[in-house]
Amino acid sequence: MWFSRYIESRQDSCRALFVTESHPMRRMAIPTIRYSLKQLATRGYVTDNVYPHRFRHTYACHLLDNGAPLEFIQGVNLTMVFSIYFMVSFTKWR
Repeated sequence: MWFSRYIESRQDSCRALFVTESHPMRRMAIPTIRYSLKQLATRGYVTDNVYPHRFRHTYACHLLDNGAPLEFIQGVNLTMVFSIYFMVSFTKWR
């Protein structure tokens, strides 16, 4: 819901999710996203190590926990991805 509102409210033609505030809007660089995320975590008193790829892992675990097929979760090494997410899901339900 919030994601849809965000996308609809943008007035640019850039297809990237994270964009710069300058005009014309461009795709935000990965180090900038990482820095912004760490700043938000600090402001929110989050003590865990926060980084963009953690969101991918969290999202994948939620998908698996809710019955999504493994093929839906894309990865470079599907065997490694399967073993990581299977162990996370398995230990959660044990």
